[in-house]
Amino acid sequence: LIGVFLIGSATGLVRVFLREWNFLLERTARGFRRRRGMFTRTDVVMPIHRVQGIHIATRAIRYRFGWHSLRFVSLAQDAGASSHVVAPFAKLDEIEPIVAAAGFHLPGDDADWHHASQRYLVDDVVLDMIWIAIAGIVGWALVDAYTPEWSDAVIGITLMIAGLSAIVDGIAWQFRRHTLDATQIAARSGILSPRSQIATRLKLHSVEIAQGPIARLRGYATLHLGQAGGVFAIPGVPIDRAREVRRRVLETIAATDF
Repeated sequence: LIGVFLIGSATGLVRVFLREWNFLLERTARGFRRRRGMFTRTDVVMPIHRVQGIHIATRAIRYRFGWHSLRFVSLAQDAGASSHVVAPFAKLDEIEPIVAAAGFHLPGDDADWHHASQRYLVDDVVLDMIWIAIAGIVGWALVDAYTPEWSDAVIGITLMIAGLSAIVDGIAWQFRRHTLDATQIAARSGILSPRSQIATRLKLHSVEIAQGPIARLRGYATLHLGQAGGVFAIPGVPIDRAREVRRRVLETIAATDF
């Protein structure tokens, strides 16, 4: 397993090195022009008005050093499954001018952030506890049948995993939030590798409020924002807040007839 991990990590580093070799992003009269690649050289032009949204993501180790990646969301995609990455490794102060040039802005310190519903957090914790309990019971039954002396250890491990899961869910809830201003909507999530998603309200196509049986009973919903070329969903939004966001976004969408 260690060998597979090391080989996979090395292969990933080599692929990134070859793909991002001689990376260059330019602002031209037609929009953004991105060139990169050592063996396979790509030259992509992305018109600014076609950018539907932006994604800012990172990884656990990159995040410790302040590195993030920025990609645009549009109907057009690069060769393969990757999207329009315009900053593979950049600090937030380096990402900000690119975001501004694309017609977006990063949420400021005065942004009105809203967390997911606390009931959504409780239900998420309870659901995780159920799955952990089922796995623990199955594991205890198998161990007790063949090696009874380890059955108590299985119970202890199950309780430890349940406690850690509850703590992680509680911390993750603190980072799951969204904000809505006059021109755009943004959402953030993630603990060790946080990610942000921003969309212009005017370029959204629809707003859907989805509720399962538990969500209807508990008073929260998942907000699906119709975005061309991407998926934008905000789970666990209190139902009153979801309806308010839908109303305000639809007012912006309906105001312009393209």
